[in-house]
Amino acid sequence: AVADGLEYGFPDVSLVPAVALWWRFRRSWRSGLGDEMVRHCRRIGLVGDEGGSERRVRAATWRALRADVDGSRAALDAALAPEKSARVGEARLAEALRHPARVTEQLVTLRVVQTLTLIDMRNYRRHVWSLGAYAEDGDTAGGLLRLEV
Repeated sequence: AVADGLEYGFPDVSLVPAVALWWRFRRSWRSGLGDEMVRHCRRIGLVGDEGGSERRVRAATWRALRADVDGSRAALDAALAPEKSARVGEARLAEALRHPARVTEQLVTLRVVQTLTLIDMRNYRRHVWSLGAYAEDGDTAGGLLRLEV
């Protein structure tokens, strides 16, 4: 989210200050998040070593949190309280396991889509083989028509 903000910018956010969010952000920035974010942005080439690059990254990070881009607020909260995040994750997993029909239905649907994709790939390979007239040139199908998963 921060990289996108540096590259493309963020939409303007509300003028009402988010004091609690600002303090959480400030605490996390000083606890090492800032150095890590600046290093990452330098590594991928979004900012250089020039003066003000840390300020640009900090501003982009704040705007990402303020606009809650891609769930960045939840990510910040999870980083600040890993024990709570683990409990919340375990509670969500337990809730999903209490109603396995939902999960099972999604897994069956995913498996059906995967199977149909493999069948489609094999049919596409057959069509390419026949339309390309590769057999007339003396080429053998070999592994082209064999799907290996």
